[in-house]
Amino acid sequence: MSYKVLLSSVISPLGPRYGDGPAVGYELLNSQVTRAQGVFSPRAVHVQYGLEYIAANLETPVVTLHYPTENQFVQELGRGGYTHVGIAFNLSTFHKMKRMSRLVRKHAPGATIILGGYGTVLDDDELRAHGDVFCRGEGVAFMRHLLGEPAKHRPFDHPLVFSRLRVFGVPVSTTGLVFGGLGCPNGCDFCCTSHFFKRKHISLLPTGRDLFEVVKAYQEVDPHIEITVLDEDFLLDKKRALEFRDLMTADQRQVDMFVFASVKALSMYTAHELCEIGVGGVWLGYEGSRSGYSKQNGRPLRELFADLKGQGILILASMIVGLDYQNPEIIRAEFDELMRLRPTLSQFLIYGPTQGTPLMDRIEREKLWLPRYLDRKYRYRRSDGFASMIKHPSMSPEQIQELQRWCFKEDHRRLGPSLLRTV
Repeated sequence: MSYKVLLSSVISPLGPRYGDGPAVGYELLNSQVTRAQGVFSPRAVHVQYGLEYIAANLETPVVTLHYPTENQFVQELGRGGYTHVGIAFNLSTFHKMKRMSRLVRKHAPGATIILGGYGTVLDDDELRAHGDVFCRGEGVAFMRHLLGEPAKHRPFDHPLVFSRLRVFGVPVSTTGLVFGGLGCPNGCDFCCTSHFFKRKHISLLPTGRDLFEVVKAYQEVDPHIEITVLDEDFLLDKKRALEFRDLMTADQRQVDMFVFASVKALSMYTAHELCEIGVGGVWLGYEGSRSGYSKQNGRPLRELFADLKGQGILILASMIVGLDYQNPEIIRAEFDELMRLRPTLSQFLIYGPTQGTPLMDRIEREKLWLPRYLDRKYRYRRSDGFASMIKHPSMSPEQIQELQRWCFKEDHRRLGPSLLRTV
């Protein structure tokens, strides 16, 4: 039997005016990092990367849609012939997925509905009304098995996926997205990514040579392209990183890469080594100076930040608001400490639960839900890092949410627009 597959992100439009949470969208910087910076906020639309990766690695004909309108989605279903329809969603877009599932049942009633993405942390009982099969974990192997495609000894092909950054509405740069791996071994109690993959790292580019070939392919399209490596703690694999550096040096190539890294991983390198590898920016989990996560073990932050910035490496630091030990004074003190480090960009998210994490287990065990979030439908919509959902030892949810807003505004007031900090 011949198959035909449609893979889609959730339908647009997205945002609070359409009943979504305040940070649900496809512009990460503007919604979660530079949200208080107004016209100075860089803008970039991010497609559903995983769909493109899966599509590039199937023999079966595949069509991908990114944020289609409902009419566009229905029109594509109406073209007929789809035996499988995949919908990628997370908890905060659960309601969008449900609507799309009903549309598939109506307009392509014979199709198998595949649900994928981090929304599949929900159990089968909750998903069964909306889908037929559920993709959890690495998607290519799942789809190959589902479609009966041979998988043994078949390498993954890496698609070229681009993101374009605009400032004041003007295109300023193009970024090539490199899919280095899935999952994270650090296992922070709140982290969906880590626990979705059972605290294991699935390497999609296991060697420095693999990484080199993908970067080379991007540079053949655009010699000046910037690179973002999607791998939760990319620099933990030092052998891969240094092999990549050696190959780039031997081929007389240079690259500007933005990577995700922990204090633990960054402490394995000198700032000069990071520059040799091509690291031009890092996303670093500051969380809170007293939070005690194992990934923060390493060099003192003041020393680490100074070394990175001394080599021209920009830093995006992420802080958590609402940890159990925090009160307003501690949050302000930790915020002050972060401001003294002068990050290039800052993110402030509220400590909150995701299904399948140790934090979620503790909330259920200790009955910490605030009453309004006992309603799962409401809870899912607000699972975007901008709602205080659980009882705190010393602060009200209103206090926590106000402190989060204060952090974003005060970061902008003290350090200025991230655009200028980058320069």
